[in-house]
Amino acid sequence: MKTFNQILIFLLTLSSIISTHNSYAQDITFTDPHLKAVLVANQQVNTNGDGEIQKAEAAAFSGLLDISSSSIFNLSGLEYFTGMISLDCSNNYISFLDLNPNISLMHLNCSYNKLCSLDIDNCTELMTLDCSNNTISNLNLTSNVILNRFSCQNNDLTTIDLSANLDLQQLNCSFNKLNFLDVSGNSNLISINCANNELSDLNIANSNNYNIPTALFDATNNNLYCIIVDDVSHANQHWNTKIDMFSYFSNNCTVMGLENELEAAEAVTLYPNPADEILTIDLGRTHQNVTVSIYNTIGKLVLSKNYDEIQIANINLEINSGSYVVTVNTVEGMTASSRLTKK
Repeated sequence: MKTFNQILIFLLTLSSIISTHNSYAQDITFTDPHLKAVLVANQQVNTNGDGEIQKAEAAAFSGLLDISSSSIFNLSGLEYFTGMISLDCSNNYISFLDLNPNISLMHLNCSYNKLCSLDIDNCTELMTLDCSNNTISNLNLTSNVILNRFSCQNNDLTTIDLSANLDLQQLNCSFNKLNFLDVSGNSNLISINCANNELSDLNIANSNNYNIPTALFDATNNNLYCIIVDDVSHANQHWNTKIDMFSYFSNNCTVMGLENELEAAEAVTLYPNPADEILTIDLGRTHQNVTVSIYNTIGKLVLSKNYDEIQIANINLEINSGSYVVTVNTVEGMTASSRLTKK
């Protein structure tokens, strides 16, 4: 009997050791002690209060995880939080962020970090994204089809493809390096800030311009001449102060051949601009058969002058105040276009 009891005690002890070992084996190993510390202090995550985070605890978590302003530099270990629906990791020192395992994520704030890479391809439930104030140069949003609020200001983005984000309502992509932006397919968009970029092409004719108020539109500090909109009159009435001096609205920017804008900039000089009554055009040298045309913002020809032989043309501007495009064509095939503001 004594031997049997000894064997039983031994087996129970061995089982306890194995159980304890297995329990410890399920502890998540965190690269960043700051991340571990903030998770251990969170009673909704560390439900057993043992000073560690088990994989089972991570998988069971399905709420908002706020680890902002915690001096975190690495989020390794967060991949086990597959049921997490909201993550705020803003104001940290994170350089790379891969959230593909976090397939339940609906809201993400990773602003004010050191991010140069953000991978959210598998986050198909994502609805809000704030990745502003980082150094991201490339971002793929084609899988985030139900995204409705997107802030990426103060990054290094040169392009943004929003063609798949048809639910998008609010966009702030200011202070990047964008040279082209097309949101004509985003018919739910009611807020757009694309100021302080390098935009030369902007299409916001999304059939919903009437629902974008003045306070929620900004396209200033770009390289824009022509901006495609739904309704030129509406845009001029509500957004005219939210574009640069030489920018203007139109329904079709290709009508006036703006793709050749300032092609002959070194040869052709136009002054003063803004102009009052007289516009002077200096072709740099004498040309034969010169045609000067002035178009309004909807592409309608409002003034045209023909010259047999000329270098300097002085044109009486019998047109209304506003924004125009001046094109110069010669028989030799030279073409130049420039914006003009009539006082």
